[in-house]
Amino acid sequence: MENDAAKAVPTGAPTWIARRPVAVDLGGPVDVPFEPFLAEWIDEPVIVRFRAVAQRHADKLAIDDGDTHLTYSQVQAAVDALAARLNNATPLGSAVAALLDNTTAFPIAFLACLASGRTIVPVDISYPPDRQEAILRECGAAAFIVGPGIEPPASLADTLVRLTVPLQGDSGSPSPDTAVDVDAPAGVIYTSGSTGQPKGVAFSQRQFLAALAEYINACHIGPHDRIVGLASLGGGSAREALAALLTGATFHIADLRQHGIGPALRKLRMAEVTVLAFVPSVLRSLCGVPGIDAALASLRIVDLFGELVTAETVDALRAVLPATCHIRVSLGSTETMVLFHWFVPRGVQAGNGLPCGYLASRASIALLDEYGAPVPEGEVGEVVVRGRSIASGMWRDGAVLPGPFQPDPADPQARIFHTGDLVRMDKDGLVTFVGRRDRRVKIRGLRADPADVETALHRIPGVADCAVITRVDGDEVAFVAYVESGGVDLAGGAIRDALRLELPAHMMPADIHVISRLPRLPNFKPDLVALAQGAAAPH
Repeated sequence: MENDAAKAVPTGAPTWIARRPVAVDLGGPVDVPFEPFLAEWIDEPVIVRFRAVAQRHADKLAIDDGDTHLTYSQVQAAVDALAARLNNATPLGSAVAALLDNTTAFPIAFLACLASGRTIVPVDISYPPDRQEAILRECGAAAFIVGPGIEPPASLADTLVRLTVPLQGDSGSPSPDTAVDVDAPAGVIYTSGSTGQPKGVAFSQRQFLAALAEYINACHIGPHDRIVGLASLGGGSAREALAALLTGATFHIADLRQHGIGPALRKLRMAEVTVLAFVPSVLRSLCGVPGIDAALASLRIVDLFGELVTAETVDALRAVLPATCHIRVSLGSTETMVLFHWFVPRGVQAGNGLPCGYLASRASIALLDEYGAPVPEGEVGEVVVRGRSIASGMWRDGAVLPGPFQPDPADPQARIFHTGDLVRMDKDGLVTFVGRRDRRVKIRGLRADPADVETALHRIPGVADCAVITRVDGDEVAFVAYVESGGVDLAGGAIRDALRLELPAHMMPADIHVISRLPRLPNFKPDLVALAQGAAAPH
């Protein structure tokens, strides 16, 4: 289940690990010259760094989504124009929801909200309408920014200010002068709780930049790079856009879900993309696609995140990637961003699992057993993280609430968070992911919980009971649903059609089995182990 309540701080003093034992670029592109992202830039508003970069690279291509191509000066003009509109239409510090396609408009909206001191709430337009509306009601937005052809829920259309993104601003107009607090809420990423209700995680500009700086400095990102965004920007995957726009690189947008594999691969090849960050299972599935070698020929960095990475996946990617391309693996969560990362050495022996990296330099962690005591070296423990760079808290109705985050007794500006991730750390500080304390998993890089699917199944007429298990086949993770019919004639197709109205695509069960009765434990709960072993009564 989702960790809804803050756990008690373990009795006694945890053993906090606060030092990354190796450089962030160890084993990576150490020979590539670049301008490091300085620590003092983390203390400044994002727009300050962007304007400095935009002035230096005014005529350079900044964003290309295939239809719209904007230079840095054009992006800055559009950002300033939208920021001015936000200043006129909404109060300072208010939340602004963004319902946008994966186009040039999204990075502009993101930067404009940061520049004007508004809290941006991206709403993934691939979500079912009910979920979109739930997020819009939950976030307490004062306005929404919408793209062409996108209509907000009718019930909210007349209650919120509606804005569009100006892709052509007046480059001669002055930049809006807004006093921005880098520790105020800057962005909210919505994830799903165990009840299926949307939950928002709030971040400040300082927290965004702390994580971004480590990514830039690890990968040596700079004006020489062309970075591609394949994932949904509206789902919170804006890291690559900011990494490009704050370093002078070019950001290319190729929505894999919307446009398909062929156009995305053509974009990679024609743009000569150098940095690609995406979900490992999807990238591995592309390894056998004709022409994949040519599409990836210019890559120097592949960053794998969002789910467990296996040695087999790394080997499959190395077979189609240039020999000089570095593979970076990371582990984190919505609440903490990246906690562990490293560049996988060639010929690494994975043993019981491919390591997920060394501790990020911006956080401290403790590895605790189920009783809250530190685990011995080499033993499995839950990751408990503390620091100023993890999320500020949970977002509800336009305000930040503590949620599962605890105050740090040693630092009033820091928080403590129990991640639920189980890992093992070796004597050199290298960490291997072992599993989760709860049932949540990552499917195609997105958080998914079987309990959410079960809740949706229970709403379908005729479903007497149900249980959802997680099936893992190599790198592929999927849900399998078992539905107890209770004597009613149910069809798997009808169930699937009903689920599509409530669930995002990545949470749809791969298989739905209608059975006469669920196997149960002595306490009458469904026996998930028996279901996983195939012990289900036929219909």
